Amino acid sequence: MTEQGVNYSDWIGSQESRTDDISLSPVQAVLNVLDDATTALKEGDRLPPLWHWFF
Repeated sequence: MTEQGVNYSDWIGSQESRTDDISLSPVQAVLNVLDDATTALKEGDRLPPLWHWFF
């Protein structure tokens, strides 16, 4: 799926990042769903890799 005549040069090499605060309650709920009692997260910790997809 490529489009003819589209110039992507403005997008190549560019980056975008965002930050957001998530309360501990939904994070703890995910840990419970995953039955993970070994991961201890507290306010201000970064989420484990790929967890941003939960939120």
